[in-house]
Amino acid sequence: MEEFLTSPFFYNFLVPFLGTLFIIFVKIVSKNDSDLRKIKREDFAVGIDLAVVSITYYAVETAKTLSISAKNNVENIFHTVSMNVWIILILFISLWIISTFIRFWGWDEEKNLRYFWGIIIPNIYGTLCLIFVVMLIGG
Repeated sequence: MEEFLTSPFFYNFLVPFLGTLFIIFVKIVSKNDSDLRKIKREDFAVGIDLAVVSITYYAVETAKTLSISAKNNVENIFHTVSMNVWIILILFISLWIISTFIRFWGWDEEKNLRYFWGIIIPNIYGTLCLIFVVMLIGG
């Protein structure tokens, strides 16, 4: 069991996948009781949520790493800070781009999310963001 939990497959694939399923579950069960039995396509749109969690997770881990480095008087901390700031900035700009993409092309005329442009593409983006951040931090 310990080998499985420490394997790259577990933390690079299974953790993001289970996180996605958990977000879908929470979206479904947190509806009004009258809406509880109706699963809508918006319930499966978790890409933006995953991207926000990824950025937050990376920012917290960056702050923790910088705090440890400052306490240990690690030299060359400027390189670490600048690289992490660039990565957070790139993640933030890509989130902005994908949300703009969803706003313009992700909705149909009846104000419902389109399956491909409004759900699948953003979900792929969010999953890739989470896998990228998990690989940077833990991999």
